[in-house]
Amino acid sequence: MTNQTANCNDQCGAGRWALPFRFRFIGHWCLVIGHSPPGDCLIRKNLLLFIVVKLLRQIILWAVLTAIGLLVVLSAIGALCGAEKAKELFNSWPLIAFWFVCLLLLASGFAAFRRLITAPAGIVMHLGAILIIAGAMWGSQGAHELRKWALGATKVQSGIMLIPQQEAEKTIYSNHTHEPIAGLPFSLYLKDFSIDYYPPKEKEWFLIVVAPAMDAQGQMGRREERIAWKEGEETQVPMTGVHLKVLRYFARARPTFTEGAKPHLAITDADGKMLGDLPPEAGAEVTFKEPPVTVKVTRVFQNLKVVGAGAEHQVVDDVGHGENPALQVLVGRQAEVVWEGYVFPQMPRQVRPEPEAPPLTLQYAVPGPTGAAEDPSSPSPAIELQLTHEGRTEHHWLLPEPGASAAQLSLATLVAGPSDAHGMGRMMTPMLYLVEPQGHVKSYKSDVAVLEDNRKVDEAVIEVNHPLHLGGYHFYQSDYDHQNEAYTVLSVSSDSGLAAVYLGLAILSIGAFWRFWGEAAWAWMTRSDQRESRRA
Repeated sequence: MTNQTANCNDQCGAGRWALPFRFRFIGHWCLVIGHSPPGDCLIRKNLLLFIVVKLLRQIILWAVLTAIGLLVVLSAIGALCGAEKAKELFNSWPLIAFWFVCLLLLASGFAAFRRLITAPAGIVMHLGAILIIAGAMWGSQGAHELRKWALGATKVQSGIMLIPQQEAEKTIYSNHTHEPIAGLPFSLYLKDFSIDYYPPKEKEWFLIVVAPAMDAQGQMGRREERIAWKEGEETQVPMTGVHLKVLRYFARARPTFTEGAKPHLAITDADGKMLGDLPPEAGAEVTFKEPPVTVKVTRVFQNLKVVGAGAEHQVVDDVGHGENPALQVLVGRQAEVVWEGYVFPQMPRQVRPEPEAPPLTLQYAVPGPTGAAEDPSSPSPAIELQLTHEGRTEHHWLLPEPGASAAQLSLATLVAGPSDAHGMGRMMTPMLYLVEPQGHVKSYKSDVAVLEDNRKVDEAVIEVNHPLHLGGYHFYQSDYDHQNEAYTVLSVSSDSGLAAVYLGLAILSIGAFWRFWGEAAWAWMTRSDQRESRRA
């Protein structure tokens, strides 16, 4: 018995993993014909282990290949169905189970393939892949919801923010329902929003008409149409019945005014009689005996803008970003303030000195241009129009204000007549526009300030492909108000798991470089050293 055991040990080799090839062959043959070779006590054991390990390796390899193939198919499906549906697909519960299986396959590779532990490139590439999948799972929608349920975390995976000009916002809204889903510990204040355009193909400004029109559903709306014109020729304005003739067109022009005309605050009584006027200067005032009131200009605005809402709103003069002239006026009687407010050129104000007294009318009279003259230094054009409708004829100049990209003219008095023009709502008023040609949008960006407790702690410019990273989120420039540029839309994404994904990509890249290029270079250098050693 002792001799048989010794022979068995001798024939089985040094260890259970070191079964010689001849015994593997003999073992397979014996299993087929039903005979046992000499020393079969350890040969059978080693042969069984060998078959099990080999089978396990094959299962893992085929499972990995299947997972890779499935991932390729899913990636193709995600690319075809769009970003939102792809996100839903890859965050669904079947795919979450798939990611866990991928992690288990990568981890099991270390146990089934011992060479991965001894080969630096293999272990590095596997660790990189594990970090990428683990980081992506940690930053997924399901992981955020799980942390919220288990730990009470308030961080969300993604959302949007809508920030009006000159206002602060800290609420994140859902991408789908637009309901509030989270709040930030800081606020983003939109200082300015700007758009850059490519150079336009057209150089000449063009005329368009915007008029009421019925849509396919029978709803009243407004439609825009371009007007084809030539200087000196008459053409019909679409959708209005108005005939238009361009009398003169200056590609570069400046406005002209009536000589001596200056802006002033006009004060008239209930019968339209002029009582007095004031220059648009802070501190200017006039006192009347009948009615016994004092009218005083307290502030002058070149571009009045209201920032914020409710009790926290502020009225500022946003100079350099458009024109909205206004006067802040105080009307007082002895030591009592009767009225204080704002007067605009197109919005007269009526103020009663006493509850039963006739009203005074305050109007900020800003002289408009009466014509235009050619000016090679001006960037804006001017166009003189003759408009005719049902026997009525009007002459107008369309001149853009300095820095403006359009000039507008209402056709209400011409279409409806002077008596009915004021009764036409904005939706029913045909409008003519002289519009500057613009190229396609090149880029758009938001200049924001970061506020904590109403104090500015930082500022940044957010534009496409240049997000702001702050407070565990990335803020991307996503969209904006295409009509008035009154607000910006930021896309908000959580940075959870992102560091692990980037680290995994770096490790995977290093491992792949070493596997495909580094090992070959190292082997070549080693052989060269050996050849030099033999020569020496």
